Amino acid sequence: MQYFKELSKNDIGDEDFEDITVENNNKLESCIKYGVRLKARNVYVKGNVDQSNIIASNAYIEGQTHSRSNIKAAKVYVKHCKGKIIADCVVVDNLEGGVIRARKVYIDTCVSGKIIADYIYIKNCLSYNEICAKRYLVLDEISGDMNTFEINPEKFLREANSKDFFQKQLTLNQLENKLKHTVDRLNEAKAFIVKNCHNIYKIKKIKEKNTIYQKNISLYNSVLEKYQEYFGRYQDIVRLLYVVKTQVNSVLHMAFNGKIILIKDNKGADNLIKFTIMDNKKNKDYRHILKNDFCRVFYLYKHKNPSLRSHEDINQENLSWIENIKKDVFED
Repeated sequence: MQYFKELSKNDIGDEDFEDITVENNNKLESCIKYGVRLKARNVYVKGNVDQSNIIASNAYIEGQTHSRSNIKAAKVYVKHCKGKIIADCVVVDNLEGGVIRARKVYIDTCVSGKIIADYIYIKNCLSYNEICAKRYLVLDEISGDMNTFEINPEKFLREANSKDFFQKQLTLNQLENKLKHTVDRLNEAKAFIVKNCHNIYKIKKIKEKNTIYQKNISLYNSVLEKYQEYFGRYQDIVRLLYVVKTQVNSVLHMAFNGKIILIKDNKGADNLIKFTIMDNKKNKDYRHILKNDFCRVFYLYKHKNPSLRSHEDINQENLSWIENIKKDVFED
C-alpha cells in the first residue's frame, strides 16, 4: 500500500499502482489534483477529487468528485458524486449532477443526476433526475419534481457499445433476405417435383429407355438433389434466424421485462414514468404522470396491444438484490 497526502501529475507520471491511499483532511483542497490519470488495483481517497481520471478494480472516494472527473472500476463508492462513473456496482451517498453507467446502483440521495443501469435503488429522489433501468428501478421516496423514470432500450444502446447490436440487426436483415430467396428456390423445385414425379415413375418402369427418357430422369434427380440442398439450407437459416431474432428482440422489447417500483407515496409533481418499445419503424412510448397513486408497481403488459399497468402489491423477492449491492461494493 502506498500513501499520499495529495496526488498530482508530477507525483505519478505514467506509473501504475497496486494499492494506493490518498488522504487530505482539508476539505478546501483536492486530494487528487487536476489532470491526474491514476491507474491502480485499489484506490482509497479520503478527500476530494479534482478533474481527473481514475481506472481501478475498486475505487472508494470519501469526498466529492469534480463534475469533469471520470471513474472507471468494477466496484465504486463515492460520498458526493458530481462526475462520471462507469462500473459494475456503484454506491453513492449523494449524486449531484453526476452521471452513472453501471449494472447495479445504490443511491441515498440524488438531484439532477443521470443513471443508466440494470438494477437501480434510490432512497430519496429529489428533482430533475433522468433514471433509466433495464430490469428494476426501485424508488424508496420521491420528494422532488420533474424526474423521468424509464425503461428504454434506446438509451442503453446510446450509452453502451451498440456496435454488436446493430451488427445483429444487419445479420437479421441478411438472414431474412436469404430465407426468402431459399424459400422461393425451394418452392420452384417442389413444384417441378410434384408436377413430374408421376411421369418419372412411369418412365422408370420402362425397361428400354431412350435418350430423352434418360435426360428426363437425370433432370428430375438433379432437381430432387437441389430440393434436398435447399431444404437443408432452409433449416439452418431458420435456426440461426430464431437465435438472432431472439437476441435482437430481447433488446428492442426489454421494457416488457422491467419494473418500476415505488416504496412510498410520490410527494413531488410532474414526475414521469415511461416504458419504451423499439422496432424498425419507430419507437413507442407508454407514459404515466405520477400523482397520488395507490399503485406501487408499474410494468408494461405484453400483448398484441401493449399497455402500461400497475398494482399495489410489492413482491419482496423483487427487492432482495438491493442490500446485496452494498455487500458487493464493501465486502471482498
